[in-house]
This record gives sequence, C-alpha cells and structure tokens, in this order.
Amino acid sequence: MVETARTSYPDLEFRVADCSAPFSPPLPQKFDIIFASWFLNYASSSQQLTKMFKVIEQNLAEGGKFAGITSNGHDELMHVPMKDFNGFDTTTLDPAYKDPETGEVLGVKVRITAHTEPKVEFEVYQFRAEIYERCAKEAGLTIGWKDGVIPEAERREREKGFWELWVQRPTFVGVQAWKSE
Repeated sequence: MVETARTSYPDLEFRVADCSAPFSPPLPQKFDIIFASWFLNYASSSQQLTKMFKVIEQNLAEGGKFAGITSNGHDELMHVPMKDFNGFDTTTLDPAYKDPETGEVLGVKVRITAHTEPKVEFEVYQFRAEIYERCAKEAGLTIGWKDGVIPEAERREREKGFWELWVQRPTFVGVQAWKSE
C-alpha cells in the first residue's frame, strides 16, 4: 500500500514504523500530518497506548495533527457482542478487560470475524474514550473525536436497513490529536 501511495503521490513522503517505540535513529524532520487507521486499538495496556501517543507527539511538527480511525470508545454497549453486523461479527473475549500492569478496567477485548472469503479473524482492544484521552494527555497531546458520516447517496444505494445498525451503534470513530499547549 505504501509503495502504491508513493507512486500515486510522489510529492508526499510515506513511512511505515512501529509507533510504540521511538524511531532509531530519530527521523530527520517532523510531520505536518500523521495518519493511522486501526492501530491504536492494538495497544493492550494504557502504558503501551501512551507510548504510541508519545511517538506521535515527538514526530509532529508545530501545528501538525494526527488523524486516525479507531474503535468507538464512547459505545456504552461495547461489551455486547454483535452478530452479522454489516459483514462482520464481534465476539467479546473479555467484557471488562483490565490493564495487565495496573489492574484498571480499560474497556473490552474482542475478536473480529469478517465474513470474507477466506474468513479473516483478529483480536483487538476497545478502550473507553477517557482512557484514550488520558493517555494522549500524558504524552502531551489533546484529542478530538469525529463521528463517521454516511453520505445520503450511499444510504439510498444500499439495501434497506444496511446502515441502520451502524447508525444506531457506530463501531468506529475518527480521532485527531494535536500538541497540547
């Protein structure tokens, strides 16, 4: 994907890295935009999530922003499994997932099963929104949340009811972060 992006947008710079560890050697410049989709939900502890946010903060240029997509930490029903939810199942593995280092309940641990051919399964953590906010703050970042928007044309084109489940219980949100002042 990165190679395709580099070819498609030769004036932009793209990098792949482990965001839970500082770059070694440090990167030669800071970034105006850091984008990461579906990676914050792989942190299994508040310490690991804080490390991810610290790496983001260290690599943002002044005035830069982080943008991403992650599981909906505002979902009060995150512990409730979902079956055949717009093409996937969510199985709750731990409805009160505790931080392995502190014992604090962070959210839930789930298995996602995508109804694709071949079937795809993976496990992730869905932390409550206040956990994301606290970890970002500890790393020197402020977070803003953005709800997903389904264009009206897409809603009309899909079979009746396709988006209704998602509208009632959005499974993901946009997250942005910037350096705290």
